[in-house]
Amino acid sequence: MARRPFDASSDPVTPALRPVLAAESDQLRELASTVDGLRRTLDEVVRQLAAERTPRPPPADDYATLVRLVRWAVQASVPEGSTVAVVSHGDEQLLLFDGRHGWHFPQAFDGRYAGHHPADSGFAIAHLEALRSKGADYLLVPAPYRWWLEHYERFRQHLDRHYRSILDDDTCTLLSLRNPPGAQLSLRQELHRLIDEVQARAADTPTVLDWDSGLDLVTAYPELGVFAVPSGSSLPYVDDTVDVVVTGADDPDALHEARRVSTASVVVVREGVVTDVRRRNAIDEAIPRVSVELAEPTGSPFPSVSIVIPSYNGIALTEACLEALRETIPSYIDAEIVVVDDASADDTVAVLRRWQQIEPRLKVLRNRRNAGFLVTTNRGAEAAAGDILVFLNNDTVPLPGWLPPLLRTFGDAPRAGAVGGKLVFPDGRLQEAGGVVFSDGSAANFGKWDHHVDAPVYNFVREVDYCSLAFLAVRRDLWTELGGLDRAFRPIYYEDTDFCFRVWDAGWRIYYQPESVVIHLEGATSGTDEKQGDKRYQVVNRERFIARWKDALARHPENPHHYDASVWQQLAIRQAGGGA
Repeated sequence: MARRPFDASSDPVTPALRPVLAAESDQLRELASTVDGLRRTLDEVVRQLAAERTPRPPPADDYATLVRLVRWAVQASVPEGSTVAVVSHGDEQLLLFDGRHGWHFPQAFDGRYAGHHPADSGFAIAHLEALRSKGADYLLVPAPYRWWLEHYERFRQHLDRHYRSILDDDTCTLLSLRNPPGAQLSLRQELHRLIDEVQARAADTPTVLDWDSGLDLVTAYPELGVFAVPSGSSLPYVDDTVDVVVTGADDPDALHEARRVSTASVVVVREGVVTDVRRRNAIDEAIPRVSVELAEPTGSPFPSVSIVIPSYNGIALTEACLEALRETIPSYIDAEIVVVDDASADDTVAVLRRWQQIEPRLKVLRNRRNAGFLVTTNRGAEAAAGDILVFLNNDTVPLPGWLPPLLRTFGDAPRAGAVGGKLVFPDGRLQEAGGVVFSDGSAANFGKWDHHVDAPVYNFVREVDYCSLAFLAVRRDLWTELGGLDRAFRPIYYEDTDFCFRVWDAGWRIYYQPESVVIHLEGATSGTDEKQGDKRYQVVNRERFIARWKDALARHPENPHHYDASVWQQLAIRQAGGGA
């Protein structure tokens, strides 16, 4: 069923309401302008506070000593040939490590210091993960810049959840961004992995009980809402009322009591002897280790998934995408990865053959002749078996936690035909928080180039006109019903916008899910010049799209031709109200 806009002329009570609606519209514009002004003021205050919190450089002799100590720490802890991302104000001296590579963090596209600190944690996380996908092995935070770990709280939590600290002293903090095969997770990583799984299954924040674990989880995990009870031989709760029980007791009676209360898992904290990897001389010390009992699931709360990736050359990009998928697809989700090689001329065939040996979920197809993005995508969808098709460009890097909220949206919104997520540039800036189509057929990536990835306007679920096929999930039965991408838009461009308009026209909705975040190296495979290569089809297919959807476009807003917080706010209100 086609979308029908609200027709004011057909409503007899509208004339009386028009002045009220006009006044409310003016108030909304004033409110958006006020919010924009407040955000600019807050940004300035944050910058000033950050400047005040940044320690002043020590005297030259002291700073030279610090640099020498940092270099020594890196050379003592980091294998030769490794790459270290370094937090600083762009000091080249902190990048000079004998036999190791130093990178600025943050950095511009050309690798030079970006000239600014991240605007927020979302920016910092995306940028770090982009550098990791390019080859960064370690993150170094020299002591004068350790304020980052307090100021960017969610960034610090991201590091705690996913990476190992191998050095933390008066000189610097050094984290490994690579967990070697078989490496045991830290206690914090294990707990977060467990809680993330419980939360994903329940689609709600789990309850966590600290029962004499000795870890003071109430203080350590304020974001989890942990509660505790005093030591004792029993728990004052009825059966199956607490999701996760963390306990330091391992006698049979205590474990029985923990299992009685728990609905999902019991975490037992024990003392273990391990090697202190922070020191060159291996000294054994006792630190907590955990064993986890995860309750048998009653079935996955998610539909099966096929992740479809069209690939043409750029095998290094495809490998980075596959590596990210291998790390971020939860084991409790029934998923397959379908890579369609569009007759690549590089090492794609050999590399994908090796990947099939280590990734059992990978299915590889190969076109005999180069068919283009559209045809290749359709072929991958035809070969997919999942209930939900997730389309990813090969130049994307999904971030941890991206998949469960994407799939959960289909259950939360029964009329969701397609769901997209937050696309971020590798330098940390926002690329797309959903898409907007205007009456002239032009389109805008919502929020593009904004440094404030975590701004509220980008962080709520809403209906949108379209989401880029670089990252889009679609119900498989709907994809089949609509015939996939229309071959009229071969080889590429506007095929995703046309498909999303057909989803709307069939009576379904398209949603933007901000919790699903993917880095996109836009232009890495198709370029950015509209006068040559595949990019030239962007202009041709835009005219084709306008001709097909002329009537529908008449109901869309005019292109404002400038974008700021006020404009994005107004467009978000329109979309959230079902105005797409």
